[in-house]
Amino acid sequence: MSKIFLIRHAESEGNVDKSVYYEKHDSEICITEHGHTQAKECAATLLSLTDANTIDLHASSYVRALQTANYIREEFIVVGKTVKFHENPLLRERDWGSLRDIVDNRHLKKEAHFNFYYRPDHGESYADAYYRVVTFFTHLRQTRGAGDIVIVSHGEWIRLALMYLDGFGVQHFAEHHKNPKNATIIERNF
Repeated sequence: MSKIFLIRHAESEGNVDKSVYYEKHDSEICITEHGHTQAKECAATLLSLTDANTIDLHASSYVRALQTANYIREEFIVVGKTVKFHENPLLRERDWGSLRDIVDNRHLKKEAHFNFYYRPDHGESYADAYYRVVTFFTHLRQTRGAGDIVIVSHGEWIRLALMYLDGFGVQHFAEHHKNPKNATIIERNF
């Protein structure tokens, strides 16, 4: 049985300053200087958690996830591990669409105002993103090789992945609405 490690990208510009989301497309947001430090520490910790010689490293196609994944890849290569790297848009953050622009009674509505099935204009519901999670894991189960699996993605995607991996339903997802912290490693058997 392999281990699977789910990692949220390191601290990003958007985590520090929400106005960045209005200046850059979500896919272009980078990690901060502190994020670079977090990513290095995350890579070193991850190396201590696996003894596999081959790592299947999957990363969201968003810049902040790719930057985090690159630290992991470099750390493993330096010690002579084999890293099979896969950039995958299925691992991207949920598309918020017009959600950031919705205002009600002069207050910007936050994500907590909407349930699992709410789809903002030009965006995705959690249910839509969950479909991407299931698609990814279905493909992964069919194609994975030997070794451990590392996935670098985003907070909401990881929450949905845990919902799938742990067999929880929508109610559990709604009750546990906190995203993992940046550069957090979550381990499961796979």
